[in-house]
Amino acid sequence: MEALADTILPGSAQAGVAGFVAAMMVRPDPLLAYRFPSPPEAPALFYRRALAALDRLSVRQHARVFPALDAKQRSALVGGLLSGTADGWDGPPFGLVYFALRNDALDALYGQPAAYDELEVPYMPHIAPPRPW
Repeated sequence: MEALADTILPGSAQAGVAGFVAAMMVRPDPLLAYRFPSPPEAPALFYRRALAALDRLSVRQHARVFPALDAKQRSALVGGLLSGTADGWDGPPFGLVYFALRNDALDALYGQPAAYDELEVPYMPHIAPPRPW
């Protein structure tokens, strides 16, 4: 998950996107972007199927799982999936995978008070969150 998220939004792995998604999964109503299009399966199953399909495609194209690819290979593979030119995708619709993970990566990277400091924007919550997410 971190390798794909960081390919889509650099810095999101270091910001803890995997921890963010894991923290959301244990909530009764996870605050994940995946819920917005009213998907037919649970978020955990969706992510497992998507990441497994990504690794299968990566192995077919590069003989290595996605996290083992270099940045250029990862970008090319994701670009092919986004443009519809990557043959052999057998997971959930990649547009939905991209939508969900990109938004989760954005939440993980920029949804924390520390991100406001980096952006030099004052963090002024009405009620401060008890934890990063």
